[in-house]
Amino acid sequence: MSKYNEKQARKAEFAMNKDLDTGGDSINFDGIAASDVRDAAMGKGDEELFEKKLSKEEKKAAAKAAREAKKKAKEAKGGGKKTPKKKKKGFSEEKKDDAENSKSLLDPFAGLTIKQRKREEALEQLSADNILVTYEAKKS
Repeated sequence: MSKYNEKQARKAEFAMNKDLDTGGDSINFDGIAASDVRDAAMGKGDEELFEKKLSKEEKKAAAKAAREAKKKAKEAKGGGKKTPKKKKKGFSEEKKDDAENSKSLLDPFAGLTIKQRKREEALEQLSADNILVTYEAKKS
């Protein structure tokens, strides 16, 4: 046998003895048990994998419900970051209410858009001329 082959045989024998001394063939039961009882092995997370995908409308509805819940929670907590506005001198709450009431009495179309306002004014004019207007419901 050559010196090279003898050296390789001694290296292999040393490595085999080292494995036997250190327990290289032992089984780590704690590690196996830990990997067997993790969430994925116990079936958790399957709901996320196999749940039905939401449609665009369902996503929007869910987002809107979440916003509303957040808004209600914020109001219940105390209004969040909203700070009370400073009142102007000489302008009390009673005057403000009176101004709003008189404005609504003078202009019955105050809260309407321009298109709705024109429609209501036309209906008022027709009513003043004693013309009866009926509507037909159409599905669009």
